[in-house]
Amino acid sequence: STVTNDSGRAVNFLTLGNRAGQYTVTATSAGLSGSPLTFTATAVSGAGRPATMLLTSGNNQTGYVSTSLAAPFVVTVLDSTARPVERVNVSFTIDAENLPAGAVGQTLSANSVPTDSSGRAATVLTLGNKAGVYRVFASVPGVANSPIIFQATATTVPPAALVYLSGSNQTGRVRTTLPSPFTVLVFDAQGNPVQGTQVTFAIDSLPTGSVGHALSTTVATTNNLGLASTTLTFGQKSGRYVVRAESPDLANSPLRFLARALPEAPTVMAVASGNNQAKSIREELDSALVVRVADPNDNPVPGIIVNFAITEAPSGSVGHRLSSASGITDERGLASTRLTLGDKLGVYRVTATATGVGSVVFSARTEVVIADVNGDRGVNIADLTMIIDHILQRTRLTGIDSVKADVNSDGSIDVADVVHLRRFLLAEITSLSKSSNPEFAFDRLSVPTSSAIRGEFEATKYGIRFNMQNDVPVKGFQLVVRFKNVVPAAAGQVSVAFTRAKMMQMPANASGREIRVVAYNDDNTPIEPGRGAIFRFAQELLNLNDIETAELVVSTGEGIHQALMGTVTAIQQTQLPVSFKLEQNYPNPFNPSTTIEFEVPDDPSGFINVALVIYNQLGQRVKTLVDGELEAGRYKQVWDGTDDGGIRVSSGMYYYRLLSRDYQSAKRMVLLR
Repeated sequence: STVTNDSGRAVNFLTLGNRAGQYTVTATSAGLSGSPLTFTATAVSGAGRPATMLLTSGNNQTGYVSTSLAAPFVVTVLDSTARPVERVNVSFTIDAENLPAGAVGQTLSANSVPTDSSGRAATVLTLGNKAGVYRVFASVPGVANSPIIFQATATTVPPAALVYLSGSNQTGRVRTTLPSPFTVLVFDAQGNPVQGTQVTFAIDSLPTGSVGHALSTTVATTNNLGLASTTLTFGQKSGRYVVRAESPDLANSPLRFLARALPEAPTVMAVASGNNQAKSIREELDSALVVRVADPNDNPVPGIIVNFAITEAPSGSVGHRLSSASGITDERGLASTRLTLGDKLGVYRVTATATGVGSVVFSARTEVVIADVNGDRGVNIADLTMIIDHILQRTRLTGIDSVKADVNSDGSIDVADVVHLRRFLLAEITSLSKSSNPEFAFDRLSVPTSSAIRGEFEATKYGIRFNMQNDVPVKGFQLVVRFKNVVPAAAGQVSVAFTRAKMMQMPANASGREIRVVAYNDDNTPIEPGRGAIFRFAQELLNLNDIETAELVVSTGEGIHQALMGTVTAIQQTQLPVSFKLEQNYPNPFNPSTTIEFEVPDDPSGFINVALVIYNQLGQRVKTLVDGELEAGRYKQVWDGTDDGGIRVSSGMYYYRLLSRDYQSAKRMVLLR
């Protein structure tokens, strides 16, 4: 008779009798479903008793003196039915009478080893300090083949170290063979060269795209001087080649040889970067004008003189200049200069020439874009938030930037400029200033698309909801929604601003087939990274099926505010709950904590007052988990078994209740300490 433990288990063991055959045991507990249960076991004649021992593996190994053998000596103990026998002690002993003369230090990892479930027992021999044969006995009293004799041979001192001899840091032209080999030396612990050791050579790294590179040999055996070598042939790419030499278990292995392939004579010059830039008058371009000089294999060629000259400028322009009239190509084959634009609007061209490789031409142009404060060649929400940062004295706009920021051209940068720019983004006005360059009034290509910003329209019971997932802080955004048909002017209204965007002003404007929304605040307080609802349009005026396209641009970053464009998708089937729902907590019973999930339905106001409270069996409040306004959605709350004061409560039954304006529901749960 046994009693169940804390896992609900009762355990017993059966000792078989002295007769072969089947034995049956029943387990009974009155009143329990499934009782009784039946166990069976079979006794076989002679099974389970050690009868014989076999040599399994490890015999006749060779190793260096004073080192452990690579593999253990393994024996297997079987019963009379050839089945392995577990927990039989096997005795291992070194044959002390037949050791190599003067040997000391020979040991076994274990002298008495019980067999495992496979009937195996093993030990590892560490050889003594003398070369010769070592024998080990494995014995089990009373079993056949006992003792089993293992033997191993100890050999003399192995090679000790691999050292560099010669050949590193050579140079040569691409597709040629180096004049000298890469050579290593192998010696033993006494400093003597070791003959017959294999050394493996391999190319460890090489310039990207290289082909045709090769080694004269990849495996070399040391000669009577302990030397091994290989010779490198370069591929068609210039740059650094690294060759590795290694021999397992030797000190200093692996060694590495360095070599550098030089390019052939230059034949090509091309624009590397800096072409087709635009900047305000009298300003230096953001990027240098960079050319690249290469050989026939497209390898960069250093040391080539490149001359730069301004070959075209707008009529009457003064002040345009280059930072340098010539340059010498570097290791990447690059040479550069910087262009400062003159005082006239138009195109400027710079020609780069080099002897034997021709010439290339760069183009640049001047621009003045009112309101393009961050200089990204577009007017968008990032310019608006940057003006706010200037007003808040978090950044300082000077020079041409301050001219751009004075959107209404009244001589000062203030809230009026923010309002003027906002009206432009809402298309309430179509021009910022007569001095604006219309070519750059709104340049979509200047705004990079980013996977960090994702917008989503969702059709809900009370209107079209706009959700946003942003992986970066968003200081403001502009949204242009184009419909298939003309929308009523009254549709351009935001009916609800949700929690994530409560700090935002969100003026909207409907015109023709478009609704434009601009979101920002006077403190540039950002919408923090996350996912959730931002605002909602009125349902009766808009239909999600009528949306043709949507364009979302956000402002992020400190100092120079960056505009990013996000993708926008539509969800016809809303995932918002249609009613309150309180789930059973899990786990239940629980210790130390449990999770309570509940759903809050959509509401015309966008928010519903909700409370989630824990009570004890006496109806006394234990802890308030939720008490406040919640948006529609599914929520999780974890109760850690403490009251409102943080004190752990005792075991027992508790109730949790979800309360709202026209809803209440309660469920039970059990805390087990």
